[in-house]
Amino acid sequence: MKPGRRLGWLGIAVLAAGCGDATSADPRAPAEPARCAPAAPDVACGLEAERWHCLQARLVHEGLSRELAGELTGADTASLDEALTRLFGVLHGRRWIDEPVTPPGPRLVVDGRWFPPETVATPLDWTVDPVGDRSWRLWYQSLSWLDWLWDAEARDVGAAPYVVVAWARDALPREPPLELTWDRHATAARLARAYAFLRRYAQTHETVNRRVVVAAARIVLSHLYTLARDPCYDHGHNHGFMQDGALLRHALAIGDGLTDTDALVRLAEDRLVNEQLAVSIGPDGVHRENSPHYHLTYAELIDALLTDVYAVHERPPPHALLSARNDLLMVVPHLMQPNGTLPQIGDTPNTHRHRALQRILQHTTSAHPLPPHIRAPLAWIVTSGSEGHPPTGTQRVYPDGGYAVFRSGWAAPSLTDPVVAHFRCARPTSIHRHDDETTFSLYGWGQELVVDPGRYANDRTRPLASWAAGAQAHNVLTVDGAPF
Repeated sequence: MKPGRRLGWLGIAVLAAGCGDATSADPRAPAEPARCAPAAPDVACGLEAERWHCLQARLVHEGLSRELAGELTGADTASLDEALTRLFGVLHGRRWIDEPVTPPGPRLVVDGRWFPPETVATPLDWTVDPVGDRSWRLWYQSLSWLDWLWDAEARDVGAAPYVVVAWARDALPREPPLELTWDRHATAARLARAYAFLRRYAQTHETVNRRVVVAAARIVLSHLYTLARDPCYDHGHNHGFMQDGALLRHALAIGDGLTDTDALVRLAEDRLVNEQLAVSIGPDGVHRENSPHYHLTYAELIDALLTDVYAVHERPPPHALLSARNDLLMVVPHLMQPNGTLPQIGDTPNTHRHRALQRILQHTTSAHPLPPHIRAPLAWIVTSGSEGHPPTGTQRVYPDGGYAVFRSGWAAPSLTDPVVAHFRCARPTSIHRHDDETTFSLYGWGQELVVDPGRYANDRTRPLASWAAGAQAHNVLTVDGAPF
């Protein structure tokens, strides 16, 4: 190592050895999709305490009638159209027609985001998987490609309405359910896509097709009540945070039109504070899902709630939400590498992070501003030293989160970048965990010198993804034939 770059390796080893308990148990188990699927209405509606299960079951298995819509709005409406307009104000003033919804062509293009575009035949088969990867199936079955279909309307006119109707008709009530119908991640994502579709459809059509609106509303309302049910909920998991965020966002967006809005909002906020923030962020401010990527992702999720929900609805956020955001962002500068990436520890991809930090800084200029001592170091990193000031200190040990960080200084990015070492030394949960306790990464003189594999793929059934999460792919000492 060059003169002046000494990090004190003996001190590092001693500190890292005490950085958390590498054998701590994870008391949290993910929600099982099978437990989340609604029972038959006559079963689900048998007990008053299961009212939300009852509503989920009726919406899924019976559809959205005028009577049920009136029950949801708490008003004696003259027609289904009137009830839907009470639930979704964006439909106000629209003319209604009732026409069959047919495929726009023999095939549709599915933009796979992380995969090349694929074509699927119509009528849609919701079990297809041309890629052979669970992440593609998640993208397809969660309707996450609806956003892309809107942008492609010039080529595939009517594709997005057809997809929504096809899902509500063929996939939503299917028995047994599809693999990802009631998956915790897919349910929250599908709610968001269906609601965004309904708003955009109503905003761009003076005349709306009742069959399209009913299909989208049926997905939105059934998924709201799904996310409110405990068997469908991921306690202490970023997916649970996404579930609460989706429930809060869309219940507030529907507002007084739904009789259960206040109860759903209270539930979402209570779970956010007590089932997510209280257990997912340690006393050292580190997110406990074994990955710098998910640490920053969690901060982004909180920022999105503060910006897109609380600020928009002029609703004061829980104090715990602001405190959690501040705690997470205080740690971020020390997790960063000088080139703007995060060390590829756990499920962390090798991607540049300045844009994400810029968005957070932009969002926190007025509503829910960051304290100056947190904002200044982030601004210094994002602007390469032209704004703010460097973070304080060159050594950080986070015993609960399981990271130890040591750097030679905070010089501005250049070929003489500081030397930075990140150590991994705990197992706070099993979420996004690799067999990587005691691994390390090393960055210096403008490049990564020692790296971990990071996230190869979310689907751990793929051989290389499983290998990349194992000890053999990390900078750890292993014994041949012995489990890590």
